[in-house]
Amino acid sequence: MNSRQRMIFYVILGLIAIGIVSSAFTNPGSFVIPLLVFGLVFYLYKFPPKKYRNRKYEKVVKFQKKQKKRRKHRFKVIDGNKNKDEKKDEEETYPYH
Repeated sequence: MNSRQRMIFYVILGLIAIGIVSSAFTNPGSFVIPLLVFGLVFYLYKFPPKKYRNRKYEKVVKFQKKQKKRRKHRFKVIDGNKNKDEKKDEEETYPYH
């Protein structure tokens, strides 16, 4: 943004602020009621009643907690039946495998 556009933006923003403040003082009912409705909607969005909560999400959370309690199995490498010389030959023939 260049300086002229920035100045116009600040002027418009100032006029909006003046209009909101003047309407709050002249007719506070028209200012408070929408503010309360917005606050109620925001509160219900953040903390919905129990019957409207997503139960699938709660099941997933419980399942994840159960998985954390599980013991992690350690894998054990079992040596094959090949000789060590044969293993070295295979490693040399397939260096990029």
